[in-house]
Amino acid sequence: MIPPAQAPLAGRRAAIGLSFAFILAAPVVYAGAIGMAALVSLAALIAFPRPALWGRLAPPSPGLIAAAAFLAWATLTLLWSPAEPRQILVAWAEAVLGCGLILAAAHLPDDLRTWPRLGFVVMTTALAVGLTVEAFSGGVVTALVKDLERYDARVLSMLGRGGAATIILAPAAAAMALDMGGRWKWAAWAILGGAMAAAIGFEADANILALIVAGSAFWFGHRRPGPAVMSFGLAFSAWLVLFPLGVLLAGPFIEPNRGEMPFSWEWRWEAWSYALELIAQKPLFGWGVDSARHFGDATVMMRGYELPRLPLHTHSASMQIWLELGFAGVALACAILVLGAWRVASSPRLHGRRAAAAASTAVGTAFVLSTSYGFWQEWIWCTAILAAAACFLVGPREGAKA
Repeated sequence: MIPPAQAPLAGRRAAIGLSFAFILAAPVVYAGAIGMAALVSLAALIAFPRPALWGRLAPPSPGLIAAAAFLAWATLTLLWSPAEPRQILVAWAEAVLGCGLILAAAHLPDDLRTWPRLGFVVMTTALAVGLTVEAFSGGVVTALVKDLERYDARVLSMLGRGGAATIILAPAAAAMALDMGGRWKWAAWAILGGAMAAAIGFEADANILALIVAGSAFWFGHRRPGPAVMSFGLAFSAWLVLFPLGVLLAGPFIEPNRGEMPFSWEWRWEAWSYALELIAQKPLFGWGVDSARHFGDATVMMRGYELPRLPLHTHSASMQIWLELGFAGVALACAILVLGAWRVASSPRLHGRRAAAAASTAVGTAFVLSTSYGFWQEWIWCTAILAAAACFLVGPREGAKA
């Protein structure tokens, strides 16, 4: 245990770090979410737990061991990857800082939880209102700040990233508002409305799908906490393993009609098809971490434009892990999902709202990574880390007496 003389200081630092991140997350997300990595890293450094609290992770859970093995394998693939080591070093830093921030939130004393919770709910509600205005106006505020036209592709892209981050943050904020009760329940509805507006309003079809599956996970998690979390781990493990096979089997049906697809989805299909060709060349060990961005020389003519077949990443976590880390990486990723889900599902403190937030956050993050952005994108993982920390502030404190 933390010595009594150190406990108040450690708790105050954790509360300050979490409040700092929760309050500033809204403007950062509104501005396109790219700054989430810097925000969460700084908050984690402020809240970083003392060694006595880290001792609660010893011996580490099987899920944490699998995560460390996954990062170790990704590091080893640098031996044959064309990429520089920067990306994997950032991933290791995110893992350590992220564990620290989540651990600080999980053990935050009861008397210090009020302000972080209040800040997170209020600012996420403000974010939801702001994104709703942007959705119905074509990004009028962002366009004005950036000196661009409304509905400009750059404006919609920035707000689309903000919408994806909002879908990841919204479940924990809504669950927290419901937990606070009274009139705060209206904040939960405002957050849900803002997430819907952010998903629909910025021409990002993948965000709409992410919101649907995340919303379904929230409902399932509230009704059946343990089965919901375990189902997520098994379902996305199957997705990681089988998605390339699905693309292969669907090819004969999609190729003749791909011109009828929306442009963004046709480009995704081209990236997946090319990734499948590359995976077939090195299926066991992959091409090496962060190698996806090094295949841009191969181009294709699509609707009158010459475009790279693989634009920096595969727009699919499954395809990118297969491509870069091979079957070995996929197996370790599946181990993380299944073992982590089993650990969470078996927790006696997994009550309805916390389970709903955890399941919805995990599903939303996984779906965003599976359809829209690169697997190693720092802003997505740091948004998910912040949302995971917020989940621990829903309901009673970890380790508190029932």
